[in-house]
Amino acid sequence: MGDMVVARFFEDGQLYRVKVISNKNNMDTILFIDFGEIKLQPVDTSMELPAKFRYLRPLAGGDD
Repeated sequence: MGDMVVARFFEDGQLYRVKVISNKNNMDTILFIDFGEIKLQPVDTSMELPAKFRYLRPLAGGDD
C-alpha cells in the first residue's frame, strides 16, 4: 500500500502513474493520480515506476 507504480488504464490502453491504496486477494485498488480515477486491477498488471517520475506532483487532487 502507498506504492507509486505504473498501470495501464484499460479504457484507453495507455500507461499512467498510480498509487496503490489497498490490496486484497491479489487485486490492487489504485488511484490514477494524474486524473483522479480509482480502479480495481490485478496486482500483476502494475509495473515499476522509474525513480525520476515518483516525485512529480499529481495533476489531480487539488494539492495546490
